[in-house]
This record gives sequence, structure tokens and C-alpha cells, in this order.
Amino acid sequence: MNTFNSMNTTSHETLFQQLVSSLDGIPLMDVHWLIYVAFGAWLCSYVIHVLLSSSTVKVPFVGYRSIFEPTWLLRLRFVWEGGSIISQGYNKFKGSIFQVRKLGTDIVIIPPNHIDEVRKLSQDKTRSVEPFINDFAGQYTRGMVFLQSDLQNRVIQQRLTPKLVSLTKVMKEELDYALTKEMPDMKGETLSAL
Repeated sequence: MNTFNSMNTTSHETLFQQLVSSLDGIPLMDVHWLIYVAFGAWLCSYVIHVLLSSSTVKVPFVGYRSIFEPTWLLRLRFVWEGGSIISQGYNKFKGSIFQVRKLGTDIVIIPPNHIDEVRKLSQDKTRSVEPFINDFAGQYTRGMVFLQSDLQNRVIQQRLTPKLVSLTKVMKEELDYALTKEMPDMKGETLSAL
């Protein structure tokens, strides 16, 4: 086994030495030129991406730390810092609409003073099914049926709601069991206010 490890280490050292020796053969000016070309290609792709990825809604985005932060990084940061990004938007754009970039699709945050306007819109203009399908790749997960019918509404009304009575007993038993496991028995003890 030691022979195999030493052979493996030797082969890695040889590959590393070959890589270093091949870089030694490139003149210093050529290495700088390659770095400039790589940076220029990245900059061009970033500018093209920014120009071509215009949003359908013309409201400001929130969450970027700087103008150089890539969108994919902001979308990834939303996974861990979503609440603080939305709070930052509420603080920065008080009383106005703003957008948040998240994985899947961007979301538009509407302040409470615009909710009545949204309620007055017809149901065709404010359907929530399309963004849901876009978030979960409906064409690949057979979710397109939700766009073409009212199946989800009928399932909730005809199947789920009537069976809620039978589910409440199970939910109560689970809650009682969890409370006895997580909360100690308090008989004979007094609680003090903090």
C-alpha cells in the first residue's frame, strides 16, 4: 500500500513539475497578455449579460453589495440572507416597489399601501400559478397541467378541505407527543419572569 501511495505522490509531483516547467517556457510578457485577454473576455461577457438580461418590470433591484457583484452570487446569497435582503429593500425603498433576485426567478416586493390596487385587478392579471411553474421547471416536472386547468383549486376544495377534520386528530397527537418530549414536567416548580 505504501508503494502505491509513493508512486501516486511521485506521479503527482511529476505532473506538477511538468506544469511548472511548461510555464517557465512562456515569456513573462505572454503571461501578462493572457491575463489581459482573460479579463477582457470576462468583462465583455459581463457587459453583454447585463445588457441582454433586462427585467420585464422597471423597478430597482435590492441586495447588490457593489456594481461589480455578479447576479449569480446575489441569487446564491439570497438562500442564506433572504430576510435581511428584503429588510434592506424595505428600508431603502420605503413605500415603493422593488425587486429581489433569488434562485429560479426574480420576485417583486409590493409595499402594503399598494395592496388594495392589486386586489382590484382581475384574477387573470394576478395569477400566481405561472411564477410557481417557472420556479419548479413545470415543463420538465409535468406542472404545465396547472396552467391549463383549475386542478389545484378543485383538489383543495373537494379533497383536502373535507379531510381536514380527520387530520386534526393526528396533528394534535403529534403536537402533544412533541410537547411531552421537548418540555419538561413542571409540577411543583414555579416559573419566574425574566
